[in-house]
Formats: sequence, structure tokens, C-alpha cells
Amino acid sequence: MLLSVSLLICLSLCNSQVFPPPPKTASLGVEVGSRPPAFCDVIKESRPFTDTTGKQVPFDANGWPMNDGKLVVFDLRPAFAWAPPIDDPEKRIPKYLDGTWKLSFVGIANVSIADNSFSGSIKNAVFDNTTNMTTADIIYTKTDALMVLMFTNTQRTPASHQNSGVTNISIIAPYCVQKSGPPPIFNPYFIKALEPFDHMRFMGALGTNYQAGFYGDKGNHIISWDQRSFPNDSVQTGWTDLRAGKHGWAWEYVIILANMVEKDVWINIPVSASGCLPYPDKGCDQDQSSYIYQLALLLQHGNSFTSNVGLKSNIRIYIEHSNEVWNFGFTQYTWNKLNAADRVKQDPKISIAFNTTDQEVMARRNHAKRLVEIGTIFSNVFGSSAYNRKILLVLAEWTGFPQHYDELLNWLNLFYGPPKNYLYAVAQTHYFSDSSAPENANIQQILTAIKNSSETGYKNTLEIGEIASVWSLKLAAYEAGPGMKVGDKTNIGNRIEAQRNAGIKPIVVEDVLDNWFGLPRPGDVYNYFSLSGAYSRFGCWGATDDVGDLTTQKYQAIMEITAKLLQSAKKG
Repeated sequence: MLLSVSLLICLSLCNSQVFPPPPKTASLGVEVGSRPPAFCDVIKESRPFTDTTGKQVPFDANGWPMNDGKLVVFDLRPAFAWAPPIDDPEKRIPKYLDGTWKLSFVGIANVSIADNSFSGSIKNAVFDNTTNMTTADIIYTKTDALMVLMFTNTQRTPASHQNSGVTNISIIAPYCVQKSGPPPIFNPYFIKALEPFDHMRFMGALGTNYQAGFYGDKGNHIISWDQRSFPNDSVQTGWTDLRAGKHGWAWEYVIILANMVEKDVWINIPVSASGCLPYPDKGCDQDQSSYIYQLALLLQHGNSFTSNVGLKSNIRIYIEHSNEVWNFGFTQYTWNKLNAADRVKQDPKISIAFNTTDQEVMARRNHAKRLVEIGTIFSNVFGSSAYNRKILLVLAEWTGFPQHYDELLNWLNLFYGPPKNYLYAVAQTHYFSDSSAPENANIQQILTAIKNSSETGYKNTLEIGEIASVWSLKLAAYEAGPGMKVGDKTNIGNRIEAQRNAGIKPIVVEDVLDNWFGLPRPGDVYNYFSLSGAYSRFGCWGATDDVGDLTTQKYQAIMEITAKLLQSAKKG
């Protein structure tokens, strides 16, 4: 649904607002990720209903089941608990799952524990005929970090036929249950874990790395605003069977969370979001029906779900075009490259084809051009004076090729004028990993490899930093932190334990303070990847593997970094 005409009429008045100052020097952000789920109502991160064979059951326009079915509410087990051996030698699962979970839904059903997924019971089931609402208590006693439920004899209303499904299912976690009144939207442990950070990056939460579809298909798989995720959808995860553009959280939750914790947001615009796509036709940035224009309006003004409140005036918006558009492992790389070729075919004199026939060069330029187009659309909503104050455009590129940054900035300067007038920063990754450790390394050897990676791995950062300085731009790490050889199970137990060992803390502190903010040309923005997640062969990215446990070495490193940055700012 498009925002109202009354909001559009007020734009000229709204654009006269006072914007916040630029971000502080040495800004520390974090990739939003939560284990257990960020939402108190864990249904928002559950899976779609299936039948007993695993086939997805029919669903309505909001994703609610129209048949009996099985629901995986959550699976927080360590990898590979379902196909042992488990990677994590400690087999860690989140704390605080035991207790009484509050179940409610519209309609009637018999609810039972499926697949022996947990020890416990379902008690106090009551159907209220006046409200057509069923409530029950799920008693979760001995947790294996898995909850699967079976809904049978379902009826949407007492007059409905059996096996017609239910709607508006809600399961509130024990740590969110209130003595009176509704529960909070977000997990309080998740909120607490966000405290040390200046801003939040929502790449994963927004499902940015979605399957963009083949550009050559009819319609190019361009996402319209009415295809996005909605806050009243049954789940806040990617589910394109429900809606073609449903990837991750609804934007409304970004607004609500940011306003709650009063932190800046770093957003990733879907690669195929409408707004000057597929071609940059004259006046396309004024298309008020486009995904990007409507997103800007929503962030500015909110809608009924956010009580008609947009982002608070002191909250800035970092804007990145998709994520790692250079990365040929992601479909956004292919989609953007084919879009660039199509644009050149339609207009051989288009700027991205200037003095080149190299498709990779044109693709990189198209990525930069899309960022400028997105910025123009946002400035039409927020006002041109919002650049580098309210809206902060970040040009992310491949760290391994510093020359790409310089080439793109020269090209932007030629066709759009000085980049500093519309770009805030160039961005890179800044990981340090255990990849040089021997295959049979002990924990100390792994820590030594991680430390060496941090201390020797910033050659390209120095070069990119110099390029940023020449163009009077900030230097950002869109993702940073301790990494590992992803997907390799060799010596995985020691590699995981190294990420928990006390020796990791000083390495993280040194990397952020000395090897980023302390470089001869200091970095300006550091996004730690990520807040929380399970540890396995697929990565030990989280500052913690449980937002209910902030005593981990990496999270304590974040706390020390924050304290030292604050102390340094006071001295400055």
C-alpha cells in the first residue's frame, strides 16, 4: 500500500527539518543477528507450516496455514545436531529457553508436541467463543533448543470445516512474558546486547542476499513496494512463495527498533528494488510509486503500524546498494551485471559505457550509479541538504582491488561531480582469520594465526584509506571482525574454542583500536560482524553465541573497545 497523498503534500515542509550532525569519529556498529530470535514472538522467525511429509501446506495472503500441519517454531541446536557429529565441542545452546511459553491463535485446534522435539507439555488450553481465540501454555522443561508443534482438527471459526487452519499464531518466549499488558516486540536480551554500538547494519535481517532471479526473465524480477515483507505477515523471514519481494524483516521493524534503542541504521537496498529500474529514464527518481521512493517515505514518516512515526530526527541512515555486488557467489552480482549490459543495449551512450566495452567495468559503474540513483530518490524525500547528515551513502567494493575504488570515484567525479557532495564513505571488509594455522593446530597456534592476520592484513586498507582521503571521504568497514576458513570442518573443535578463549579478546581490541581506528589514515566506521550466532564450520561470527550471555571474550572485547573510544573522545 502506498503512503497517503497528505504525506506527499507535506514533503516541502518536512524537508526543511534540522538534520543531525555527521556521525562521530570512530563509529562502532554491528550486524544485527540474534540467537535466540530477536523477536519476543518467536513465530516471526519460524518456518512455514508443512504436512507430515514435509510438504508446505496451503496458506493465505498473510502466510497463515489453511490446513492442519506441523510447525517448526525454532531450531537453535548447534550444527550438526541433526546429523552428528556436532561441530561445537561444547554443544552450546541458548540459555533461558526453559519455562512457560505463551501460545495464542485465532481459531480452534488440538496442539501437541511433534517429533519428540522437546520434553514438556501443553497445558491450560482454552478456547474463547466470543473472541474466537485459543490460548495455552507450552511448558518447556528440558531443552534441546528445538520446538516443533502439530496443529490438528483446525478450524478458523467454530462454523468452519475441520482442517481449515488457524491464523494469528503467537508464541511469546518466557523471558518476554509480562505480569500485565502486552509483551515487548523485541527480546530484552537482544536489546541489552545492542547497547555498546552506535549503529546497526540490517543486511542479514533484511534478507539482502536473496535469490534475485534471472534478469533476462520477463519483468526482470524487479520488486515492487507491494511485494515487500509486511509487519503483519506470519513470519519475518524470507518467503518468496508468499510474495515475490518478501525477503527478511518488514521495514517497519527497523524503524521501531532504531527508535527504541536510538541508534543509527545501516540499510541495504535490494538489488532489484524498483526505482529507476531497469533503466534510468528521465524523471524516474520522481516516481512516487517505486519501492525506493516509498521506502524513503516510510523511513521519514512511518505508517499506521509505526503509529505514523518515522525514524527519529537524530537517527542517521547509512545506505548501501545491496551487499557485495562484486561477489560472483551472490545472485546480485549477476543481476547487476546483466542490468548494466541491458542499460548499455538500450542506450549505448549511457555513462557506464564511457570509454569501455569491458562488462566488469560497466557492472562496477552500474553498482555505483545505482547508489547515486538511490541517493537521489532519498534526497527527493528528505531534501538535498540531508546528504552526509541524515542520509549517508556508502560505496562498498572489493577490498582485494583498491584500484577499483579509485576508478569508480574518478568516473563518478566525471559524470556527477565531486563524490564528497553525495557520498559519505567508501567501504571494505576488514576480517582477520585463522586461515594460516596448521591443520592440526592447537588453540594457541590458532590464536597466533588470527593475531598475525590482524597485524599484517591491512595493506589494502592503507591504500583504500589514502584513496578516501584524496576524495575527502570517510573509510568504513561494512563487515569486520575475527573470521575463519568457512565450510571447512578440519580441526573445527579447536578452531571454535579459539574463538572463545581468553586470548581472542586482546586480538579483537587491538584490531579495532590499532589496526583500524589507529592506522596512519584511521578508519572511520567499523561494523562488527555480527552480534550473535551459533559457532560452527560456517563461522564463529557472533560477538556471542547467545544474546543472553554477554560474558564471552569477544563481547567483552567490544565493551573494552567502547570504553576506550569514549575515553579517547572525551580527551579529544
